[in-house]
Amino acid sequence: MTYQPTTVIITPPTLTPPDRRSHHADQRVVPSSWPATIGNNLYGLLYGSHQPDTLAPLLIATGWSARKAAWDEFEITNEWCSFLLVSSGGQVQISGVIAPESLDRLAAAFETLGLGYELEVYSGAELVRQAVRNQSK
Repeated sequence: MTYQPTTVIITPPTLTPPDRRSHHADQRVVPSSWPATIGNNLYGLLYGSHQPDTLAPLLIATGWSARKAAWDEFEITNEWCSFLLVSSGGQVQISGVIAPESLDRLAAAFETLGLGYELEVYSGAELVRQAVRNQSK
């Protein structure tokens, strides 16, 4: 009996990279009624045991739209707000655009999910609104 080597070819799965458009404020998905030049004005942290991949379905269940924007980021939108959920250093950070008068609505949405938060809305470099709830329910 002679030894005959066998060649095995393993083909790795094809990975489609995520859509990276959301990293550019001018291409962010925002309602068509908003000015085309609007840039990020919402920044914050979310507290709780969730990560972006578990928060996105919870927000969808409460009426938001969500799409995967990068390997570990989700873009969350509705008619009055659009932001990215990003995991950084074990915390979930958000950045996006919001009408300043809608900050209380966003805070209420996070409270409904039992999340703590620190949210800030800017006009240029000036802080114009802030909402803080440091503990989850």
